Amino acid sequence: MNAKTPTPFATLRLALAAGLIASPLPSADADVVAQYSFEGNLDDTAAGGGVADHLSYVQGSSGNASPTFVPGAGGGQAVLFDGNYFTAPDSADLDIDGDTWTIEAFVSVGTATPGWLRLVLKWDGVGNDYHFAILGGDFDFFEGLAGGANEVFQANTSPATDFADGRWHHLAITSSAAGSEAWVDGLSVFTGPPIPLDSTSDSLGIGDSANAPGLPHNGRMDEVLIHDSAVDQNYVDGRMALLAVPNPDGDNDNDGLTNQEENDLGTDPDDPDTDGDTIEDGDETLTGVWNGATDTGTDPRLADTDGDGLRDDVENPDLAFVDLAQPGTDPNKFDTDEDGFGDKAEIDAGFDPTDPDSHPASLVVARWSFEDDLADTAIAGVAADNLTDNAGGVTYVAGVVGRAVAIPNTPGLGNKLTASSSADLNLPGSWTLEAFVWRDTNNLQAVDWERFWTKWGEGGNEYHWAVRGLDTEIVPDGLDLFANGIQVFDHDTTAATLPFEEWVHVALVGDSAAGTIRSYVNGVDVGGAPYVAIARTGGNMNFGNFGGGDSSGFQFSGYIDEALIHHVPVSQAYLQGRARLLDGIPLQIVDIQHTPGSGLATVTWTSVAGRSYILDYSEDLLLWIDVNDDITGQDGQTSFDDITVPLNSTERYYRVREVAAP
Repeated sequence: MNAKTPTPFATLRLALAAGLIASPLPSADADVVAQYSFEGNLDDTAAGGGVADHLSYVQGSSGNASPTFVPGAGGGQAVLFDGNYFTAPDSADLDIDGDTWTIEAFVSVGTATPGWLRLVLKWDGVGNDYHFAILGGDFDFFEGLAGGANEVFQANTSPATDFADGRWHHLAITSSAAGSEAWVDGLSVFTGPPIPLDSTSDSLGIGDSANAPGLPHNGRMDEVLIHDSAVDQNYVDGRMALLAVPNPDGDNDNDGLTNQEENDLGTDPDDPDTDGDTIEDGDETLTGVWNGATDTGTDPRLADTDGDGLRDDVENPDLAFVDLAQPGTDPNKFDTDEDGFGDKAEIDAGFDPTDPDSHPASLVVARWSFEDDLADTAIAGVAADNLTDNAGGVTYVAGVVGRAVAIPNTPGLGNKLTASSSADLNLPGSWTLEAFVWRDTNNLQAVDWERFWTKWGEGGNEYHWAVRGLDTEIVPDGLDLFANGIQVFDHDTTAATLPFEEWVHVALVGDSAAGTIRSYVNGVDVGGAPYVAIARTGGNMNFGNFGGGDSSGFQFSGYIDEALIHHVPVSQAYLQGRARLLDGIPLQIVDIQHTPGSGLATVTWTSVAGRSYILDYSEDLLLWIDVNDDITGQDGQTSFDDITVPLNSTERYYRVREVAAP
């Protein structure tokens, strides 16, 4: 049975991608005015051009102090994007003013997304020159005629290219007096008239806009080239030929993975330990599930998969906790015992990271995990701030961690969950509010407020945290905060936008010592305001709304999970660790068992307990047929028997999909 299938559906780990070669991708073309090969550096190595347009690293939400280099599309190195991006100051090389030019790059997407993945651009600053990106899985290009946005095309191959399939893909667009053309993996996807670009003073951005970040690329990028000439089909064919894998069935480094499999994973076929953590690539299985020293579930491209500060090779949950050299922790979990403290942070403070009752003095004074109940389970705090249901019947759904609560927008009801005022809920001088939120599209007046978390209007006006989507807002659906009857901040950046129908981690941090109140989305600081002390006036606290009825259109509608109140300002590193819980277990097929002539194939994939999955099969990768469209996932992995396999079948493809809504 062959498990090869396009993502975002799960696929067998050893059939994800295509193509590396054994040497970097040189270019001696004097018409190449900027070339970023990412060979362990951010240098511009172009043969032509007037200046060396070296890049600078911007950490963004990655939490990494320096860039991460991984095996590249040319057998050398590439750069990894996980919230970071790069910039270079404006120059004549980067302006590519006029109608004769080419922009190209090798790209590999890490996670499928319905939105923007910015690649190469000079945009959203003092002028708009060009914007080379992926939008909703399609190759997209904007040019800024007279300083305004003009979408030239949004195109893809037919059938569509799946940029998130783990493979390297080549994207290029060119223009000359004869016309313009764009290619995806060597196939022409657009032709049109010449595209004259305007010279602007914007900085160059690779991976995101240098001037208005918030739509970052995720995945890998290699060999970003800007030409002041127009390339043709022969040139593009030559670039595609560089992705061929020499001896794909060989195993150059004897790590148990073929050269093709190494290419699929983005590991180095000539190095048995790509990330240098002393675990061979073949043992780091990228499932997110620990099954032993030879099936660690970790990422062979990252020495610290979970980002907790402990290298993968020292973390082993089969051993007892001793110290930093033997922490007994899971290398796939930032917080092994799920007590709210990162593994290394616990050890550094003298506590056991494998025991949920051993941790630093907790100032989490309220915690609602919504595990099919409305109980406050915080270890600290002076009161059990259990919630009561004012929504006419609470329902629960699969959450980020276990279960979550659903707060629907039912006409005529002010749907809310309420807790009476207590010292835990009245915020002190420094504090943090955090939660996971999933917004649906059922708000009756989505152009107005969605009251998410409030202590407002029912006995006092302390804090009012909401999503605001007024038509007059600069950025709709942004997180906003009122305190003491006054608006503290009204976000005007897309980074503060809460999307619909996906889980997002949000946090507010009030820090009297720093003199700020900051707002975070998925661990990214999206803005804030000078510090104001929150008045302790009493009154009910609510999730979802306050007051009676929803005629105002201020009703929140969606799901909430893991809502916490801290009586301390938490660190951004802590929030980034919490946001990593959104990554979950990668959905992928890990095994297919079939005995020829049996009429049966057993497919196993990574899963989350309680989630719903669909298993499909295909004979030609074009027509997909349901095996079963309502499979309830088990904790860690799920197996399902396909009993429809013809007795004489020699090849069948499988894919697994998760039902979109939790």
